Amino acid sequence: MTSLDPRQPIGDLRLVRKCAFLDEERASRRPQPKLVGGFLDKIMRQVRPAAVRVDGVPASQPGRQLDVLQAKWSETVGAPIANVSRVTSYRGGVLMVIVKTASVRTELEFARRHLIEALAEQGLPGVHEIRFRTGTTSMGKVDR
Repeated sequence: MTSLDPRQPIGDLRLVRKCAFLDEERASRRPQPKLVGGFLDKIMRQVRPAAVRVDGVPASQPGRQLDVLQAKWSETVGAPIANVSRVTSYRGGVLMVIVKTASVRTELEFARRHLIEALAEQGLPGVHEIRFRTGTTSMGKVDR
């Protein structure tokens, strides 16, 4: 086997052309860079929550939405639980509920999946998570 001397010119031009062709072929198979702008817009549309309507009430009327949500919540959980809990907000598919006692909160956390399914049956299919907090409930405001 002969070794190549870097100072000696390569006599076979066909070898050089073959290597150049292979480089071009490899380059054509590489993934080409994509513009970030269009990609980011697509991601932001998926991440950004859309303005949510609750039972026909637009997001621009949050007070009315909370009234509708509280009514649906009361229908779903029944009067005994509704008397010690209150819906405080709804954003991006997450329903926030404040509960008067820790024991009721624990029971509701165990029933979370069932409650989400029941709320969907009540006409709130957009709720995908419920978060509970312990505190006192009076007229929708938290006193801590």
